[in-house]
Amino acid sequence: MADAEKKGSPGSSTLDGHDHLERKDSSYNVNPDAMPRDRLNAMFENPLQGIPKEHLMSHVDEFYSKFGLMQYNDSFRKGAFVAQNPPAIQSMDELSDEDKSHWERMDESANKGAQIFYLKRFNIQTCEEGGRFDPKMVDNLTSLVVGPLYLACAILGCWLTAPLNSLLGRRGTIWISCFIAAVASIWETVANSWVSLFIARFVLGLGIGSGSTTIPVYAAECSPALIRGAIVMMWQMWTAFGTRLGKIMGVAFLNVGRDLNWRLMLGSTAVLPIIVCLQVYYCPESPRWLIKKNKVVTPSPPPNFSNTPNKYPSPPPPKPSPSIIREIGMSFATATTWCFNFILSFTWPSLVSAFKSQGAFALTLEELDQVFSVPTWKHNRYQLKKAVWAFKRYVLRRKIEPMPPFWLGAEKLEES
Repeated sequence: MADAEKKGSPGSSTLDGHDHLERKDSSYNVNPDAMPRDRLNAMFENPLQGIPKEHLMSHVDEFYSKFGLMQYNDSFRKGAFVAQNPPAIQSMDELSDEDKSHWERMDESANKGAQIFYLKRFNIQTCEEGGRFDPKMVDNLTSLVVGPLYLACAILGCWLTAPLNSLLGRRGTIWISCFIAAVASIWETVANSWVSLFIARFVLGLGIGSGSTTIPVYAAECSPALIRGAIVMMWQMWTAFGTRLGKIMGVAFLNVGRDLNWRLMLGSTAVLPIIVCLQVYYCPESPRWLIKKNKVVTPSPPPNFSNTPNKYPSPPPPKPSPSIIREIGMSFATATTWCFNFILSFTWPSLVSAFKSQGAFALTLEELDQVFSVPTWKHNRYQLKKAVWAFKRYVLRRKIEPMPPFWLGAEKLEES
């Protein structure tokens, strides 16, 4: 590209000391052509990075003036500073101590919800924080309080599916699982010790385990073949929706009374199971389960058709498990998933203590996005080169230059 193009089009001007920024129509844009190659990745991760303070504020002033939000100008300015450099919140002179505290609490609540509050309530804190445990014991107790839900799902809840389905049917199993979940959620709300909370969360896992195993099977058996895949996947979609709703509840009840907020956060999870309990029996029973139990179903006849009682046709089964062992097969699959959930939740506090949040996550969301946007063959090619490099370096003991990071020059990685 020609130098003139690198400097920007006519009518544009680069900012002194910031060649990757150019001014156009009274606004400032990032010019990727002028950005050093090793900083392109950082630019795409945070487009505000590197913009001088005065130019950043001009963007903010233009925005709230354009949309008539002058009364919020102070909040917008503080938000811009934080968005430009989130890790430096605690050292920003533009933020007051109250702002910094509020921002930290909001971030923790959105990620941990009730946990940060009930740990204080039950005095599961280090001696430095006024508690009675060393940091390692705090991590272990935190894992013990958070993890029993997943443990109960893996070792007991999922395996209750077969007997419950045989005895109560698909709808009955869903009803009892939601009833247990609702009762356990209310139990969490009134817990007065970490032991009580531990037991409540274990009971909650009994309901969630059997429900997570039965609902996809029920959805598959009641769905027309044409849309069966989409209907079954809605289970996972609504699971993700519930996760997001839990985050919203964490923020919504953040500033309620200090011993009430975490109880409301945990208790809010009882609402949806109660709604399911009230409506599940308005849905038809699984025709495959009825046929398996030798029960005849008499559907309402359509116009101009025979009124002779008939069985529903048996829909094709979900493919992972044969019909005769479907409950066992689904139990095994979901129990495996919940088992790994438990392992992660049990080890997570220790991982965060040892590696901090960034190390425990290993990659940021932006970096994960890059991982999945790069063709597999490029990952394979890089790893093969790295294997050759490692052989030369550690086996042949050659003094060779380190391999460049995979993400260096990330702007070309997505090219197929």
